Amino acid sequence: MISTNIQSLAYRDVATFQVGSKSQSAAQTLIPLIQHHETATLQSLVPYKMSIATICLAPVGTIFEKLDFIASAGFQGVEIMVPDLEQATPAEIYRKCQTLNLEITIWQPFRDFEGQPTEERFQAKITDFSATLDIMDELHTDLVLLCTNGQADAVYDFNTYVLQLRLAADMAAKRGKRIAYEALCWGTHIFTLQHLWDIIKAVDRPNFGICLDSFHIFSRKCDIECCDEMNEKIFFVQLCDAPILAIPEYLRYSRNYRTMPCQGDFPNLTLLHKIYSKGYNGYLSLEVFNEALRNSGDNKAIADDALRGLLLLQAEYMSLYHSETYFPDPVSVKGLEIEGSVVSVAQTSSLEELATHNFIVADSEAVSARLQLLAYANHAIHLSEGSENHLLKRLNITCESRFEFNRMILYLRGVFGFDVLQRDACNIYNNFGLPYSLSFGAKKRDNDGLVINISTDCALGGYKI
Repeated sequence: MISTNIQSLAYRDVATFQVGSKSQSAAQTLIPLIQHHETATLQSLVPYKMSIATICLAPVGTIFEKLDFIASAGFQGVEIMVPDLEQATPAEIYRKCQTLNLEITIWQPFRDFEGQPTEERFQAKITDFSATLDIMDELHTDLVLLCTNGQADAVYDFNTYVLQLRLAADMAAKRGKRIAYEALCWGTHIFTLQHLWDIIKAVDRPNFGICLDSFHIFSRKCDIECCDEMNEKIFFVQLCDAPILAIPEYLRYSRNYRTMPCQGDFPNLTLLHKIYSKGYNGYLSLEVFNEALRNSGDNKAIADDALRGLLLLQAEYMSLYHSETYFPDPVSVKGLEIEGSVVSVAQTSSLEELATHNFIVADSEAVSARLQLLAYANHAIHLSEGSENHLLKRLNITCESRFEFNRMILYLRGVFGFDVLQRDACNIYNNFGLPYSLSFGAKKRDNDGLVINISTDCALGGYKI
């Protein structure tokens, strides 16, 4: 793990605050808990309903508590996963989802169906798949996620794969079910989007389609032009974001560095444009997991930010590609008002102190509207349009964890429309590209605007799989 002396990030006229301190009460959190009704306006405008996989939440509490968090955040759908059945039966989970008005969008995962090295093992997979169809009946869902084989001893022959997958499709069709086939980026033989699509076309069954997963696509830097051929074969879309990392172990990358939309660097807008242009009208679903989420234990915050990220991503897509504006345009943030003497570069107390000062902006109503649409309570920060006091042009925020660091990225992008200032000297990365200090400012920056640097001591470079 790389460490850094935060004092080395010092600038003249910089305010430094610490966020996410474990000593702070919930009432002192910069990013307040979401209220479902506050996102209703934006949800009514964006093109897609939203779903989330239960694995996105931290491994604390029961499956029923997780479903409560998911529903209260405003999701309309949920992906139910194999580990969920360790705590409840499929029928119990379905009944709970019914009370929360949550649609079970998919059952997942079913792994390693095709490419088994022996006939005995393949027959066992057929038996397992039949049992999976029974579970789907109890969950009242018609869609199952089938992942490409990732076993080290998997064997490959194109024609054999096609025949085996046709068998799965025909089994599912007899039960009124569909299969969304997904290429794992660490798949043994099938790991690219084009290869996956070639097999789906050859299987040629109406109930056998594709799951587009942005992580598996963009971590492999796959060309997405083949999406233009898919049309009604796009059965499901799973999104996540992530920093662009130089990690050759794709499984490690996948398990530990995914983030919510708008917290990373994936070109998700390009994928959205592909599916929108092909008439996809299903759910956008999230499949995100990383060490920071697992360690946070804060499932309310996870669900809230997950919904915010999907809302922000869709709003940005509609603005960029369709000239539909759901947010006020980002406004100039001139600086941070500090009364009295200039704050020195030193570690100060808490988020509570941050909230005692004014952000001086060109249009406070526009920023307030963005806060409202993304369900960030207005009292989290104070806004003014002018000041006679000294203005700080740079603000350092030290985050207690990678979890808070990622949350702050979403906050800055959503509320202020900020993005990373690529040439800023305080952008610091570890040896494979994971950022642990980033400076944010206006995308079309005037040289006099506020710069906010966020950093964390926790580089998290040593995850275990």
